[in-house]
Amino acid sequence: GYAVMDGIRALSPVNGAAEDVDIRRAAPADFTDVLPLWLALNEHLAAAPVFLVDCLNPNPAEFQEWLADERNALWVAYRHGRPVASLGIGPSSDNACTVIRDPGTASIRSAFTLPAARGDGIASALLGRALAWARSEGYVRCAVDFETMNTQAARFWPRHFKPICLSLGRHINE
Repeated sequence: GYAVMDGIRALSPVNGAAEDVDIRRAAPADFTDVLPLWLALNEHLAAAPVFLVDCLNPNPAEFQEWLADERNALWVAYRHGRPVASLGIGPSSDNACTVIRDPGTASIRSAFTLPAARGDGIASALLGRALAWARSEGYVRCAVDFETMNTQAARFWPRHFKPICLSLGRHINE
């Protein structure tokens, strides 16, 4: 069945606002504040029903290096001074399907909202901020890829992105 869906969209604005949320770009100095969101994303992806084994042993140093790279932007939503969601965007992802890998394409690299903050428009507000950043950086489109068994992602991303590639997986028992 389906394993991964890749999607693409123009950089047009996204409708959506979140109340009582402050959205700002994380700096390398914010690493310890935003690390729990990144670890929670990895935990979510490693668990049922996604079972993404690459997330079983996350390496915080890789995340810290990504955050320090000026070509990337991590947008973080804070509620009452605490980070409740984040969305990372940067240059075209090597993990995306080949038809959407080019210098004009920005790729969503990560996104996670704490369960208690879901349904409040925070993810849409983060996406809007990320798309505005991509426009300001000279990108012309944005891509996303997500595991189709990630039920939250499967509800969110297709509302904002046009599917362009479906990757299939098949496992045959011996």
